[in-house]
Amino acid sequence: MKKISRFGSYGIITRDNSLLLSQKKRGPYIDLWGLPGGMIEFKESPEISLLREIVEETGYAGSQLRLLFTSTNYLESESMHFHHIGIIYEVGKIEKIAERTGEEESHWFEIASLQLSNLTPFAANALNYLQNIS
Repeated sequence: MKKISRFGSYGIITRDNSLLLSQKKRGPYIDLWGLPGGMIEFKESPEISLLREIVEETGYAGSQLRLLFTSTNYLESESMHFHHIGIIYEVGKIEKIAERTGEEESHWFEIASLQLSNLTPFAANALNYLQNIS
């Protein structure tokens, strides 16, 4: 049985009671909507990783990061055990990069209308966090 541990950083990006989410193209959460972010590469800080991933996935540039919480999820299948650890940040400022499109489909979703069943575990945790602070 293959055992995989993955460490990543992810951003909660809000605007006008909406949350920016990206549809996952690969990995264990394929087709679910998740927070922009991803794996922390070798010798990369969580903050630099998150800023890079936001640009790659969404075509936006983020700044003003504030550490919020860590989250973990564990999945088990016949072929692997997947342990996912995420460092979750609030992204205080976001700007669209001219003529840049994201590698993943990204949309702003009204927070009140989001369904947990369509979200990755970290996005579901972010939604719970946002509902508890409002």
